[in-house]
Amino acid sequence: MSYGYNNFRLEILEYCDRSNIIKIEQDYINRFKPEYNILTKAASSLNFRHSKQTLDIFKSRKLSAEALSNIKKAKIGATLSSLAKAN
Repeated sequence: MSYGYNNFRLEILEYCDRSNIIKIEQDYINRFKPEYNILTKAASSLNFRHSKQTLDIFKSRKLSAEALSNIKKAKIGATLSSLAKAN
């Protein structure tokens, strides 16, 4: 990891009802403007594009047998959109 695991921390900022999660997340994004958050809108990756460099890293990585097995398990029962099927 480029920044080092020890340079990050995980904290619970607030406990909330599930029905308010997106609103509260957006409030924290707006308030703190986190440096490492690549998305500026809570629960949305709309119009987000990985850089070519990042895509190249994804394509060249070698996944362990366990990681591949977990990916396959996660996809069980998933339905693909027509766009995903076309790709």
